[in-house]
Amino acid sequence: STVPIDVSLNIQSINIVILTDVHSWVQGHGRHEPKLNADYGNILSFYQRLQQQVQQLESKPDLYLVNNGDFLHGTILGDDPPEHLVGILERMPFDAITLGEHEIINSKSIEKLEEPGGLFDEWGERMVTSNIRRSGSSEGNLEPLGNNYLLLEGNQGSVLVLG
Repeated sequence: STVPIDVSLNIQSINIVILTDVHSWVQGHGRHEPKLNADYGNILSFYQRLQQQVQQLESKPDLYLVNNGDFLHGTILGDDPPEHLVGILERMPFDAITLGEHEIINSKSIEKLEEPGGLFDEWGERMVTSNIRRSGSSEGNLEPLGNNYLLLEGNQGSVLVLG
């Protein structure tokens, strides 16, 4: 189904659509949470249509799509390791992605996400993990799992992403 865009949305110079704590509910929440019943397809459609509206405005406002983490666990699609969720997430045009504790709680999940050509490779510079460190070099130094920060540069200014 198509999620309608409320024409009364107050578009600002910088606009951010944030997904947070989805916990692998890729098909929405159905009958038990009807107000939260939007799937990734609905979100993508909403974002793309909002992007079209924003691009038509003379003021050229910025629009970003951010995944705020905790996209694993909740359904079998996001179990350890997340074998079936990767294909959906890699198709979402996120400008920035942060990780929650559900992505790092199990080593099998990290291994799956780190596979060559996997989500971490796909997300590259867009993955921000300011507060996540792991054992790295033989000297025992802690290394960041992703970038410490990301600066999103737009028509109307910059947005600093920490995660």
